[in-house]
Amino acid sequence: SSDAKEVRGMLDVLRDKVAGCRGDLKAQHVGNALYGLQNMSSDAKEVRGMLDVLRDKVAGCREDLKAQHVGNALYGLRNIHVDKSWFAFMKIAHDRCAATNVTTDFIDLQILYQALCMVDGAISESLMEMGLHDSYASQRRRLGELFENHPERKQNEGHAASKLEKDCFKIAEETLHKVSGVERVDYNVFLEGFEADIVIRHTNGAVTNVELDGPSHYHNLTKQRFCELRDRVLEDKNGVRVVRWGYQVIDRMSKEEMREAFKELVTTS
Repeated sequence: SSDAKEVRGMLDVLRDKVAGCRGDLKAQHVGNALYGLQNMSSDAKEVRGMLDVLRDKVAGCREDLKAQHVGNALYGLRNIHVDKSWFAFMKIAHDRCAATNVTTDFIDLQILYQALCMVDGAISESLMEMGLHDSYASQRRRLGELFENHPERKQNEGHAASKLEKDCFKIAEETLHKVSGVERVDYNVFLEGFEADIVIRHTNGAVTNVELDGPSHYHNLTKQRFCELRDRVLEDKNGVRVVRWGYQVIDRMSKEEMREAFKELVTTS
């Protein structure tokens, strides 16, 4: 985080190193460099100094940006305010999204759709100043439709990642299939482009997403940040209630305790 003095000091050193680099950046370098800004704030002068250097380096990239590169870049810039000198790059990222169609690889489509769903805050304000905000919003809606109708979406749904997930879904389905107020229960489906472990759809239109977090969730800071942002997007923009249960907690629960936990989710929705 750029809140840390040590990080800001490192950025000063890296800025000079990057400025002294010869040769053009490759597309992978562009995505990686901007992705690295994911927990930074442009309020810090050291971050602004790095942005000034990166802007010129990014502009020199001669390779076409692929979905992963654009997704990484937008994810990294979400808390960053960039001025109009970044217009060319933001337009390139937009046009890469605009080039997406029904023949686009499913994973590439998912990456771009997720990235557009996460465009918010400082970078969203920058897009407004550049006159690109509405175009980005339009692409988000278009990619959402492409994603929902992509033939591979259904093929990638309904597959439990572990026996524990499968057992949890079975208990949820058995417990809630006749409970008043529950329309249906799905597992391992997509919500707005994001994978969801268990989804409870209520008859009043409300949606509850239960995420089952394995050990890696608690030891991988990058994954935690992504999950926090994912949950915020689903909750704030789509009204989805997200609940997270850790494997360690689930392992200690009896079937009856788990049934009660699922019932409580319905009664408190």
